[in-house]
Amino acid sequence: MKRPSRALTIALAICLTLWPALASAQRIVLLRPKTPDPALLQAFGRLKGELEVHAFEVIVLEADDDAPSPTDLAKAAEQARAVGTISLLRSRGLASADVWISDRVTGKTSMRTIATAGRSEASSVLAIRAVDLLRASLREFAPGEAPPGDVVGAHPERSAKHVREWAAAPTTRPHWAVSAGAVVQSTLSPLGSMYGPAVGLDYAPWDRLGFRLGFEGPLWGAKVSRQGSSLTLRNEQLFAGLGYRMVSRNGWAVELSADFGAHHLKVQGKAASPYVGRTGAAWMALAAGGLGFELPLAPAAALVLRGRAVFLAPRPVLRLETTEFPYGRPMLQTGASLRVRF
Repeated sequence: MKRPSRALTIALAICLTLWPALASAQRIVLLRPKTPDPALLQAFGRLKGELEVHAFEVIVLEADDDAPSPTDLAKAAEQARAVGTISLLRSRGLASADVWISDRVTGKTSMRTIATAGRSEASSVLAIRAVDLLRASLREFAPGEAPPGDVVGAHPERSAKHVREWAAAPTTRPHWAVSAGAVVQSTLSPLGSMYGPAVGLDYAPWDRLGFRLGFEGPLWGAKVSRQGSSLTLRNEQLFAGLGYRMVSRNGWAVELSADFGAHHLKVQGKAASPYVGRTGAAWMALAAGGLGFELPLAPAAALVLRGRAVFLAPRPVLRLETTEFPYGRPMLQTGASLRVRF
């Protein structure tokens, strides 16, 4: 057997030596709150999910006491060779909470007090503020800049490219998004179901409320036949609407939507004698409502699953020989799409 070359052996040794440092550059320690406070525990879960979505290795440790000191935070980061340690703790009763971060890239400890009283989204606010605080802390030194000599405990080498890019990223959620996917629409009648592509443009100026514009079509597949005669349907739908994020946890969300727009129907008929087949088209109003589930795939991309009921007015009625086929009150629709924010 041929022995490995010296160059390959040296390269392997270098990789094995550098691997722990590269891994630790993406490591964050989270201290689990030693409290039954539901807002802090939910914020802890959301924060963990947010960091994992951004490819950090999250180390969870149980806090030794109710209020870990800055020294405790720094010690936890040093033992794990992590970028930093984050701790959430309640201060001033139920009025506010403290976010403590020991950043071992710059060697400093930061604290921010967040008001949470009477706010149903307290956990979301805490998690977002913790991420903002960590990013701001890591941006203190420019790339390649060394800390001052009097700073103790700083480890700039832990600021790998991944960490620097994440720290430099915008701290606010992008307002715009585009989506593309496919839908299945059932007429809840003998006409059957239709299938086709869907695209959308979203604008969300607020965390929970946003606007969207969507187009679906052409949708094909709905058809009915009787003794040599048949009807084939094609649909296009253009709509605008509102989306409200009812639930948002650990990067995933449940959204309630309401849409209004126009539905275009084209029918192609084929008939056996003595009947004559006709082709026609018509426009009608559309109203729809439903739920969507968003599952994050990457920092700016998510898989969106939707289900909704669609109502048409006036109600279309198709005739095949002597049989009528009304539909559109409602139709049921389900679909999946990829959403990319920018």
